[in-house]
Amino acid sequence: MTSYRQIFRNLSLLGSAQFVNVLLAVGRNKLAALFIGVAGMGLADIYARLVETMSGFSHFGIGLTAVRRLTALHEQGVCAARLERHVALVRSWGLVLALAGSLLTLALCLPLSLLLTGSSAEAPAFALLSPAVGFSVLTFCEIALLRAFKRLRQLALSTIVSAAFTLAITALLYGLWGQRSIVWATLLFLFTGWASAFWFTHRLFPYRTGRMAWRRLREGMPMLRLGAAYVVAGTVTSLCELLVRSLLMRRGDGFATVGLYAAGFTLTMSYTRILFSAMDSDFFPRLTAVVHSRDAAYVTINRQITLMAVLVAPLLLVFAALLPVVIRLLYTPDFIAVEPMVTAALGAVYCKAVYTPMAYLPLARGDSKLYMTMELTYNVAFVAFVVGGYTLGGLAGAGLGLTLAHLCDLLMLHTVYRRRYGYRMNLDTALRSLFLGLCLAAGLAALYLAPTPGRYTLAALALAAMMPAVWRVAKRMK
Repeated sequence: MTSYRQIFRNLSLLGSAQFVNVLLAVGRNKLAALFIGVAGMGLADIYARLVETMSGFSHFGIGLTAVRRLTALHEQGVCAARLERHVALVRSWGLVLALAGSLLTLALCLPLSLLLTGSSAEAPAFALLSPAVGFSVLTFCEIALLRAFKRLRQLALSTIVSAAFTLAITALLYGLWGQRSIVWATLLFLFTGWASAFWFTHRLFPYRTGRMAWRRLREGMPMLRLGAAYVVAGTVTSLCELLVRSLLMRRGDGFATVGLYAAGFTLTMSYTRILFSAMDSDFFPRLTAVVHSRDAAYVTINRQITLMAVLVAPLLLVFAALLPVVIRLLYTPDFIAVEPMVTAALGAVYCKAVYTPMAYLPLARGDSKLYMTMELTYNVAFVAFVVGGYTLGGLAGAGLGLTLAHLCDLLMLHTVYRRRYGYRMNLDTALRSLFLGLCLAAGLAALYLAPTPGRYTLAALALAAMMPAVWRVAKRMK
């Protein structure tokens, strides 16, 4: 059984790479804020979400199902030839799906432009983004290989290299051509993501796709059938993200509103993915390896929840206290309006930290229908709470809506998985998570509602109250 210390070491390795990645992303966003402004960042966010949606629809969950299958083969100790054959099969399907996704995006560029922006003006840009969808699908496949064979250092290095090249590309293109270069920057960003992952995987397994004949490809159909529910769930998630932005654009000030929301979402959810990305690469293969032993799987999940809770809660409170400085440092004074949204939305990050380890249960068990159902239910709540919150309370209301959507997801996941799999948090994990969550809520409320002189004192008291619970877990890592 993996100890707290080993979990922390793996998180530290991948988290350090993600931290560097975030620092480079910070530089990229700062340049974007300076060179293309609020409206330009809104447009760039629409492009990024479009690529995410179309690639999510196209990859058929092959990244997840490949990790599951390759991890099982690796754990069984099968011969190298069989592993190489399956890797070639994954890459073959990746190539087919990448081409299909690119062609589909090209075919739908006009209706997508009309749907998302209300005009046909962005159709040429959407058409130019079609290769980016293909590169995104190919990247899923290559990263799946690194995750399945636990090449954590190579995975960490690939993310750093990709982020560094992206920063250089952004600086050059945005500095020279401003908003006119957003499409080309997005294209090159996706290409560097694939190239950096491929640089490491082709050394592990030289690139071979095998014969592109149906007799060979149909061996991978079980992966695609298993991934069908995942692709539906992922596509709906991305579509809901696009829908929220489209509705905010119509109810607010166009791309400027989308730019502010995107900045708030980035500060809240994207930068905090430093831990979630690290956990994803380390935790999912570990859970897959023990999922058929119920006791071992549930111990693994509870330990991961405990560690995530004690890491995230204090960091979020400190981050919230530093928000005025962080926003001015990372963006420009034009973005200070997102501070209330971020403060209200940080509770969503904590809920996500608690529920994400248990959310992997259906993925690890291959229960795709339940996974799809839970994702669809969350997305309905996400759109309703965020759009409703924005309608009632502007950006701050949207942030509170994000927190409420994730809190509902946490309660729903625990209830359903307890009935379906018999999973429950142990008492120690549940009480610690609840206590840290209440302390975080009190500190965030103080920062948002209390008068300026006393808000930081109250937040410091909330942080101090967390420390005994954090320390008890920290001692187990020694």
